[in-house]
Amino acid sequence: MIENRQFREIIEQAFNLIGQEGLVGRTDCDQSVESFIFDQLKNLGQDMKIVSEEYGTYVLGEPEITVIVDPIDGSGNLLRGIPIYAVALAVCEGSLDRVSLNDIRYSVIATVFGVFENSREDEMQEQKECTIHNQEALLRCYARDFRMRLLGASTVELCLLAEGSLDGFIEIKGLKSVDLIPTLLILKKHSCFFSDKAGKELVFPLDDPKKNQFSFVAARNKELHQDLLALIEAEEKGADQHG
Repeated sequence: MIENRQFREIIEQAFNLIGQEGLVGRTDCDQSVESFIFDQLKNLGQDMKIVSEEYGTYVLGEPEITVIVDPIDGSGNLLRGIPIYAVALAVCEGSLDRVSLNDIRYSVIATVFGVFENSREDEMQEQKECTIHNQEALLRCYARDFRMRLLGASTVELCLLAEGSLDGFIEIKGLKSVDLIPTLLILKKHSCFFSDKAGKELVFPLDDPKKNQFSFVAARNKELHQDLLALIEAEEKGADQHG
């Protein structure tokens, strides 16, 4: 069985590769990092199904695990020389066509802010000073009446939410499954609350990771999560009435 540290080493190496190989500003940076990760995963000697944003699905032997890879989240930043991007990976048991939180055994995300990782066996971590309400919240969102931070890399933003630097996250237009799947276990283990914009648990089909889009709402406490869902509902009702 592949150890979690081996997956972490691959993702750290891939992240470091971006600077070492001069990929900043190159339009083929995603493909170059993805190719490196694929080669390293193949060398681990275990049959697996790999699902990645650029390549799609690659099946090696008779898969015992499914590995979801986001080679670079924040490639737009990378092209402009802004060092806010991430390399992310999640590992699930078995050969899966759909993934939810309960399927994920390990997640690791490398960013300029450090490496974020959690396994299924890790203990839950409490959010520090988590009494924030929507009036004071620092959010990654679209709403005019809130203090906002849009960093250009949703995976990084959700990691910062997990550690308590951001309070909430709203994405209505949709994110790809490979952007979200690696963050779910990290958010859960840091006692965050998350759902789609209707408040429902997310299940991600893996048939077309580049095309499928999902709304996502997350917060550091339950009350703020409910407030954000209510905000979205009110905004959408208002839009319908004026439409």
